Order: sequence, then structure tokens, then C-alpha cells
Amino acid sequence: MGCLFSFFSYFFGPSDHSDIIEQPPPRPVYSWERADRIAIKKEDFILDKLKDQTIFRLPGSVNGQQFIIQNCENCTVYVFDHTGQVQIDDCINCKIFIGPVHGSIFIRDSINCVLATICQQFRTRDCRDTYVYLSCISQPIIESSHNIKFGCLTFNYQQLADQYKSADISPWNNNWGHIHDFTTIPDGKNYSLLDKDENIFKHLPVPTDPSCSHLNIKDDIDTSVTPYTYGEIYRNRTEEVRFNQFHYE
Repeated sequence: MGCLFSFFSYFFGPSDHSDIIEQPPPRPVYSWERADRIAIKKEDFILDKLKDQTIFRLPGSVNGQQFIIQNCENCTVYVFDHTGQVQIDDCINCKIFIGPVHGSIFIRDSINCVLATICQQFRTRDCRDTYVYLSCISQPIIESSHNIKFGCLTFNYQQLADQYKSADISPWNNNWGHIHDFTTIPDGKNYSLLDKDENIFKHLPVPTDPSCSHLNIKDDIDTSVTPYTYGEIYRNRTEEVRFNQFHYE
């Protein structure tokens, strides 16, 4: 058998596979090149230069994308969906609700606004006279801002619990009242904490639009996805607390 292979090798020579042409690897197809990709409209994710309007984004309409609100005046905005990151700039007299934000929410250069949101990081700069109802994993940060009033967000609608999970946020981890101020002032604080009675819907109306009727929005603390916590409201109060210890044999 060995002689037979030697015979063919002698006459035809060893095979070097030179006749085989190496094919290049297939070119990757990126998401923006796919024929079946979902078209993204800029106006669905950027609200710019709006005045005296009420805008809704219902569950599934944002789906983890970045969302921007800028140069708006006297507007009410409800984003009942989870987002990746949110920027709010140069807004005046606006009332805004933003569902769970996987990353950060920044509000800058805005005056006399109401903001309610759930996020991993919150930061405001150059703002004044603003209410913030918050559920935030990390320590909220303010900078060059004045008269910012923080409250614990208590809110619920049908899809909110699932949106917490989509944004990788736990409702049990809320540091809404542990504010870090980069620009403290000697005669007082640039912010204050709201009492439990300062309900969010005193400043942000419950939407009555028929498109929101299926959301089953609830404004009471007992049904809130985020449990109410007191933050630092009572830290400096000198109230007498008595503990009774019982021993049974």
C-alpha cells in the first residue's frame, strides 16, 4: 500500500493545495443596515421649542432610547416608558414625568419646573425654583442651583414595575433625600426636602387624555411601586423616642 502512494507521489508530486482559493470571511451586517430595522424618527425622541403643549409617550414608544427635552415653555410632558438617558435643557414653567431611566438624567438652565422621575443618577445645574420628585439609586447632585425642592416619588401605573426591571433599577434603593450640593452657600441650603403631605399630584396633574386611560395611574402612597421613605427630613429633629423591651420566660 505504501508503494502505491509513493508511485502517485513520484509522478504527480506532493499536493500543496495551491488550486484552492481561500475565501474571505463574510462582511458583518450592522443593525443600521438591516432591511428589517425599525425606523427611528427624531421627533419621537427630541422635544424642541414647544410651547403650551401636552405631550405623551406611552409604554413601548421610547423603549430604552435616549430622550431630550429642550427650549420648551409652559409644556406638560409624560414619558410613560423606560429610557436610556435623559437631558432637559432651557425649559421654563414645564411639568415633566419621566419613567425609569437606565442611566443619568440631567436638567440644566431651567426655571420654575416640576420634574418627577426614576433614575440611576440625577444631576441639575443652573436651575432654580423647581420641584423634583425622585427615586434615585445614587446620591442626587445639584450645582449652581437655588430653591430646588426634593420629594420622594410615589407613583404607579400598570407597566411601571416591569419598566423598573428593564432599566435595572430597584424600587427599594432610593436616595432621593441624600443631596450633594457642589456649590453650598453660607447662609443656607440651595435645596429643601418636602414632607410626606406634599404629594406629587399637587404640582403635576393626573393626565385625563383618553390615550392614558388604560395605564390605571394611581397617586396614593399605598399602591406606589416605590415605597415612601423619609430621607433626611427627620434626621435633625429632637423628638423623644421610647422603646419597650419585654422578657418572657
